[in-house]
Amino acid sequence: MKLSRTSQAVFDSLLKDLLEKASGLQAASISSIDGFQIAMAPATHGRTTGKMAAMSSSLHALGQALTREAKCGHCRSLAVQGDKGFAIVIEIPGQNPPLLLNLITHADSDLARLLQVAQACAKRIADKLALMQ
Repeated sequence: MKLSRTSQAVFDSLLKDLLEKASGLQAASISSIDGFQIAMAPATHGRTTGKMAAMSSSLHALGQALTREAKCGHCRSLAVQGDKGFAIVIEIPGQNPPLLLNLITHADSDLARLLQVAQACAKRIADKLALMQ
């Protein structure tokens, strides 16, 4: 998905706002389901968000397979905990094909609060995309 400059600015702004609101968040980006980066928070520059986009796509596919096999319904988000933080992938609702909100956090982040703020951001992104169609 290629975004116009205006759309790109809107998504960059939403991601920047997310970084400011979510304590402990280090990086945020939006990617396509096939692993291509679409937008990233300005403070994220210099991070390997392109690689994150590709890996998030694969992780999302694994989450879909796991939730399907476990009969847990549709995979909406998943988190991977490392020694130094979390990698979180949230599916942006209502998109076909799906888009992903990718986050990297500090280890001491309040995961519940961060997920709440991030899911609200994913909803705002979905709302903006609906207006652009």
